[in-house]
Amino acid sequence: MSQDYFSLFGLEPGFRVDNVRLTENFRRLQQAVHPDRFASASAQQQRLALTRTAEINDAYAVLRDPLKRAQYLLSTLRGLATDNQSTVSDPEFLMEQMDLREKLSDLDEQADAKSLSRFSEEIATRLQDKEDQLADAFADPEDRLTDIQKLILHLQFLQKLQFEIEQKEDKLYQ
Repeated sequence: MSQDYFSLFGLEPGFRVDNVRLTENFRRLQQAVHPDRFASASAQQQRLALTRTAEINDAYAVLRDPLKRAQYLLSTLRGLATDNQSTVSDPEFLMEQMDLREKLSDLDEQADAKSLSRFSEEIATRLQDKEDQLADAFADPEDRLTDIQKLILHLQFLQKLQFEIEQKEDKLYQ
């Protein structure tokens, strides 16, 4: 893809995204390149339409998800990798992870829907807080690249924890 994901959807590069506009532009782009529109076209045009559709889907998935969007901003637009970072160098974050893991483990033992729901709400609040902090950090990224990298790690951990909570909730209702 020759243009960045933000340009593709007619958005300004940044952490905060107008989700309504993103979705509207996604639908418009999908309609324009939908493979059904190229059913009577040449095989090459059909392949190009399929490729373009996949690119649009990938870009939409990245921009729609706060973690993927932050990683994209940092790596693609800033040239910095977000993987291979260690949380060991941040003892406060390491303690927070251990504390939250312990809470989740304790919930395994009692496993009631109300406790899981409360913990899920707590994690959702933390996720929103980290997203807000990332938005602020990306507003002036030159001075805050280290902060951004740390916040991405926090967001990644919290999203994974939220997913694990949802899995536990699903098991309760099976």
